[in-house]
Amino acid sequence: MLGMEVLQLFDTDLDFNKSRVRLWQPGSVGQIAAADGLVEVPAAVLNETGVLGIRATGTGAAAPQPFVGIVDCGASFSAVNWAAARLLGLLGPDGRLLGRQGPDIMSLGVDGRPQAYPTTNVSFTFAGKS
Repeated sequence: MLGMEVLQLFDTDLDFNKSRVRLWQPGSVGQIAAADGLVEVPAAVLNETGVLGIRATGTGAAAPQPFVGIVDCGASFSAVNWAAARLLGLLGPDGRLLGRQGPDIMSLGVDGRPQAYPTTNVSFTFAGKS
């Protein structure tokens, strides 16, 4: 797992299609990326921990309104809150998850009790000019 402590030292190329990560000397990747037809994805530092956020949406989202996606290269799964799930078209009129698939993911809630989170398949993408 590569955390922010490592990634902030390099220009980082996360190539999901080729299942690879490339680390470059800071400031050196601009010309290489342009030659490969890549574009910069603008991000914002969300808090004092240095967590990065981008404007995200689903590839088949029901609404054009993006939401803030947190870039976490070490996460084993992605999660959205109920407001983002609504924008993605994942909720029915009754507020229940549509297309529920797979087992629930379990974690501890703020009260220390187990909390189940339903799962489904969603593909995310950057929302904006690129």
